[in-house]
Amino acid sequence: MLLNNLYKKIFSMLSIVIMLCSFVGILNADAQNTDIHSSELILKDENISRSIDSLLNYDVLEAYNFCEKELSQITYFEEPVLFTNLLLHQSVAAYLMGNTVFADSLKDELFSIKLDNIHPVIRGDILLNKSRMAVFYDDNINAIKYGKKALAIFENNNTAEQLGATNVVLGLIYYKMGKYDISYNYYKEALKVYDKECFREKYSNVLLSSIKPLDELKEYQTIHEYLSEAKENALILNNRKLLGIVYYQSANYYLGRKNYIYALQLYEKAEQIFIKENIIIDLSTIYTKRAFISGQSSDFKKAIEYNKKAALIRAQTHSEFLMASSQYNIAGSFIGQGMNDSALYYIQRGEELYGPYRHSIHFMRAMDLKIRIYLDRNQYKKAFKTLEEKMKLQDAFFKSQNDRRFKEMKSDFQMGQFEEYKKLKLAEVKMHKTQLERDQLISRVVLIILILVSISSILLYLFNRSRNERNIVLTSQKIIFLQLNSHFIFNALTAIQSLVFQKKIESAIHHLTIFSDLINKIICETQRKYVPLKNDVLFIKNFLQLQELRFGDVLKYEFNIDDELDLDQMMVPPVLIYPFIEYAVEECVQKSGGQGELVINIKNERKYIVYELIDKGLGYINLDLCFIKRYAGQEVLCEQLTNERLSIYNTFYKTKIIFAKKILLVEGEKYHSLSFRIKK
Repeated sequence: MLLNNLYKKIFSMLSIVIMLCSFVGILNADAQNTDIHSSELILKDENISRSIDSLLNYDVLEAYNFCEKELSQITYFEEPVLFTNLLLHQSVAAYLMGNTVFADSLKDELFSIKLDNIHPVIRGDILLNKSRMAVFYDDNINAIKYGKKALAIFENNNTAEQLGATNVVLGLIYYKMGKYDISYNYYKEALKVYDKECFREKYSNVLLSSIKPLDELKEYQTIHEYLSEAKENALILNNRKLLGIVYYQSANYYLGRKNYIYALQLYEKAEQIFIKENIIIDLSTIYTKRAFISGQSSDFKKAIEYNKKAALIRAQTHSEFLMASSQYNIAGSFIGQGMNDSALYYIQRGEELYGPYRHSIHFMRAMDLKIRIYLDRNQYKKAFKTLEEKMKLQDAFFKSQNDRRFKEMKSDFQMGQFEEYKKLKLAEVKMHKTQLERDQLISRVVLIILILVSISSILLYLFNRSRNERNIVLTSQKIIFLQLNSHFIFNALTAIQSLVFQKKIESAIHHLTIFSDLINKIICETQRKYVPLKNDVLFIKNFLQLQELRFGDVLKYEFNIDDELDLDQMMVPPVLIYPFIEYAVEECVQKSGGQGELVINIKNERKYIVYELIDKGLGYINLDLCFIKRYAGQEVLCEQLTNERLSIYNTFYKTKIIFAKKILLVEGEKYHSLSFRIKK
């Protein structure tokens, strides 16, 4: 009896794997925004889902590697549903491969995902994946909790495909809990959804899933009708894979009825289709079932042959769980043939493969087989010792199982209390409905007034924002007029032309490239509110290189940049310090006769990016004299222009920028300096 229960346990787990594969391609009908569920993304998810479906029925290791590769390319925030789907299937694959520790870590990762502030349909899809994960690991309480939450979401959002899939998952959960009438009711709801939406293949799969609870409920007439309808749909759809599953499930049903001859005929039909369709795991299970039938008729030689076939196929799938089961099956067939030494060899191989599952009931099969061998050899002490070990393991298992069932009963009771409470609250709501309608009328009038006030405020805010954006662009334009003045362009091009006359072509091309890049940044980046720090630094360097071509050794400057600054990631307002540098070069360098020096430091100080300009004898720090020339020679003080920009950034864009003038002590000498502190 225990052996039969173990077989059922293994077959039940296989059915869960198959169910996970068959429902992995569920589409997300609604979206959090247009990016999350675009047609391209849906197509990508479908292709990935089909790949996992195929691999889990063929090679568990390939399925594991595929999920790992896909997970490395996305994040939860980019594609939450696909991410959790991959977590689920990688965990299943890892468990079947024997990596139970990693499988548990993936399960915990999926269960720990928070679902706050997320679109309800996406939340429902993730809850459905959590429920499936809980089903696979026999965590029925969480499976029901997640499943019912998902069901409520899909009912409210009219997402038919996910609604049907959730009903199927809940049907499977209640079947495992032994609540066959509830299980069948959920399957019937799934049938209604799929029938209404004309999802014939999914409808047929649910017909086949319904057979197990119907068998327990002794509804044999309905079972025959469902099997007949599923077969008819498979033929209409010309779906060979579905037809093979129909034959396979029909054979399982007749095997349970001990109609071995008809079951064998159906298994043979399913076998032919599974071989052609490359459905490896189900094919191995067919050989296991045929071995069982051979054993029932005492043809143990044929039973060994079928079990070895199954073991060979399962070895290709890299599933240690299934391979271990086959070793025990082969051992059982050898015991029936009286070849106990061979049986012990396969028992040992099975125990090695079942190592990661040592605390599960599956490991007990080895003890049952050993006890049969020891009793046959009259080794009663060994048989008794093995029986004691089995009883300890069995006691621990049944205690754990009873604790779980008690929690399930407690959860069901609390859920029932919640349903009663909900009914009372609904009655109370109905009783006060008239009063609420009156209050709602008043609330609506007040709400309309508030909406009008809010709309006015938003419009005023948008107007002010637009005006401020125009102001900041206009302020930037003041700098552009300066940067594009004819003297600057003429002087730069003249200097480059002189290089051409001197036949310094490479240098001319190099400086012409710098000039082109500078003009491009003037036109493009001064229109932006923020630019990468790298671009701003490059702009200043390009300007200084062109001016260095004009002035030669008379222009002396030092440019220092802190290594801790991430120039690519940090964003700053464009050309913030340029007006002062331009004044220093254009107005002060020649006057200094090569005696003065411009020092530019860009530093990282905790929460700030710091620009520092040090005046070593050039005289450009005098803010009363420091100006820039606009078109037609009009002059604008650098301090005035800077304060206009900082006012907008500090008040409108909430960017904290501190502008200050101070005296620094450098190598024992005092120098005037300007600094801009920009909060990161």
